Amino acid sequence: FKPTTVLGQLPILNWDGLELVQSNAIARFIAKKVGLAGSTEEDFVHADMILEHCVDYLNAMIKMRFEKDAAAKQTLAETFLTKTLPNWLAGAEKMLKARGGKWYAGNQLTFGDLAVQHVLFWLTWADEKGFVDVTGCDARFTILDGYPLVKANYEMVGQIPEIKNYIETRPESKMGL
Repeated sequence: FKPTTVLGQLPILNWDGLELVQSNAIARFIAKKVGLAGSTEEDFVHADMILEHCVDYLNAMIKMRFEKDAAAKQTLAETFLTKTLPNWLAGAEKMLKARGGKWYAGNQLTFGDLAVQHVLFWLTWADEKGFVDVTGCDARFTILDGYPLVKANYEMVGQIPEIKNYIETRPESKMGL
């Protein structure tokens, strides 16, 4: 199916005849359509900044997830947990604090909050493949305690009824995503 898409890749979204590709372009488009893009251009750009911050996180996580060499995977995980993740969380905490401490953009839920909830779910998910066969990873389950604003936002977004229901009832993924 990929060769038939405009950029030869997935995911793909068809919205009223408009074919969209690129995950974050799709996320921003949908956010604008459904009222999750903030109420001002400033809100939108702050949501977009934290979304791109999540891309940095995912790039590091994906390297761990698909590393086949056990020693290299162990090294990647150690670097992720001791350097990459604390720096990433410190930036997210600083951004939340600058925005009032509750939401990453404006005074409402945006696609930025959803992006953070998504990537932190992977961190706290016991079955995350990036940490399989890696030792010394238990700190990932408590690291959010050092970032109280990030933790509060993550927990608050995770308790939104639709999100909570989805997480509790979604089908099991073959990739564990």
